Amino acid sequence: MKKIIVVLITFISFLTYSQVDRRIGRGQYERNVKNSQKKKENFTEQSLVFFRKEIKIDGFQEAVIKNLLDAYEKSSKEIIESELIITPEKNELLLKISENFKNELAEILTKEQYEKYKVIMDSKKKEKK
Repeated sequence: MKKIIVVLITFISFLTYSQVDRRIGRGQYERNVKNSQKKKENFTEQSLVFFRKEIKIDGFQEAVIKNLLDAYEKSSKEIIESELIITPEKNELLLKISENFKNELAEILTKEQYEKYKVIMDSKKKEKK
């Protein structure tokens, strides 16, 4: 009888152990790195698609805007991830970065393109509210 109980307990423990994923290390973090890289590519690429389709930018404007988007994303990510800056200051810095991006964008785009950009962005802000 004792042998049967020991065998049952051993069998049950093997079943429960096999259901738990006990991997620790690289396997957990590889997925997060891949996802963050996809998000970055998606943000930049989606923005460029928007500018190509809606604003109708040319090749030179596209190259400059891509660099602006990369710099904007890098700066904002650094601010968001910083633990030394408190939240109200983060918001102010993010607003400044956003304004700088808009100012630089205004220099690159023609007046008609920039007006179209402003109209689209204003409508998107209203939709969010």
